[in-house]
Amino acid sequence: MAPRFAFDDSHQETPVQWNSQRSRQIGGVASLVAFVIFGLVFGVTQILKSRKGSMAISIQQADIRDGGTISGVVKIKPRKNLSAQGLTLVLVCQESWEEIRTGSDGYDETRTEWRERHSQTMTLGKTMELRAGTDQEIPFELQLPASIPKSEVARPRRASTSYGRRSRRTRSRSSGRLRWKLSANLDLEGIDLDANYSF
Repeated sequence: MAPRFAFDDSHQETPVQWNSQRSRQIGGVASLVAFVIFGLVFGVTQILKSRKGSMAISIQQADIRDGGTISGVVKIKPRKNLSAQGLTLVLVCQESWEEIRTGSDGYDETRTEWRERHSQTMTLGKTMELRAGTDQEIPFELQLPASIPKSEVARPRRASTSYGRRSRRTRSRSSGRLRWKLSANLDLEGIDLDANYSF
């Protein structure tokens, strides 16, 4: 009778487990380093902006309808002498909704989707000389198009098809929600000043 040998292969999994653990550690360290770098860059940017001054949007009229008007002023508070190449306003309308997908296993997957429905740009002035400590208010008036975007209604649950066969996956979506956002950007040497206003 041939001799039987018993092998203990438990030690063979150790390198794989160690490599997996090491990969997770490396991934965690890389994420932490990226987060720290992002925080430092963001912090330095905000400090440089604050040294130049600040800017805000004040809305006086927001008639969000077909052919409506959005008017107000951009308030600039320079902390040092600045030479601006122009002030640009960008109005954007975004629609967001929730899409629910049900798989063949009966579990729901909810995702938030969005898309841009409208965008328009206005440039106010060209070269501007701003003096430290002297606030400026620049008025504006934006004319909305004759037909502005409308939010879409909810879609009922429906089955999806694949290769001509009806699958068990179903999909539905909630009613859309429109969000209007007005952004102002003051073009300066180096870091610009900016401001946002959401409706």
